[in-house]
Amino acid sequence: MHKRRAKASSKKNGSHRRRMRTTQQSNPAKGCYSNPVGYHVQHRQGSRRRSLARLNAEMEEIRKEQKSIKEGQRQVRKRMEAIGEECEQLSKVIRQRAVTQIRLAIMFNIVKAREEEVWRNVQIKGTTMAPFSKIVELADLRELTITCSSEPFPDAANCGHLKVIDDRRVPWDFEYRVKNRNRRVLSGKDWGKFITTNKVQAGHKVTIERLSQTEYKIEVSRT
Repeated sequence: MHKRRAKASSKKNGSHRRRMRTTQQSNPAKGCYSNPVGYHVQHRQGSRRRSLARLNAEMEEIRKEQKSIKEGQRQVRKRMEAIGEECEQLSKVIRQRAVTQIRLAIMFNIVKAREEEVWRNVQIKGTTMAPFSKIVELADLRELTITCSSEPFPDAANCGHLKVIDDRRVPWDFEYRVKNRNRRVLSGKDWGKFITTNKVQAGHKVTIERLSQTEYKIEVSRT
């Protein structure tokens, strides 16, 4: 009787072990692997895949950074080229201004030399240039027209103003304009004030004479 019970218990335990082995083989996740070597191989493969994914992500970030760096370098090169062009244009402007200043200085020296030459020519043994005189007409009350064969007031022709003094040493600044080859015009606010102050009328005589190289005197006489 006792032997029968032991034999039945042994069969029951063997059947239980077979069921457990079958369950573990069909569903390894719920139990231990029947092959430990395969488990470790799969574990290493999973680790490698994760490492490879991380490397790919890092490489992608590096590629993005390199692309951004290249774009920045391209913009810097473009900006440097623009700065170079601006510097070249500025250099051209500076050179042109320098040339212009040199030309203006040369022209100024030429004009000054001509003015001095004219002044030397009009001086004859200490005498001054012959005075300019004109009988005032109605049109001259607004602006005085001077008819001449040569320039009577070279310095006024250069600066556009004729500065004179009257009998009372009052200074006047007339606008001087070269109308054409043989005509010069005195006008401006001071000319109108001069006409009013000195009560100049048509038929009066206006005389302008040179006192020095840069000083003139104007007189009005009733004829």
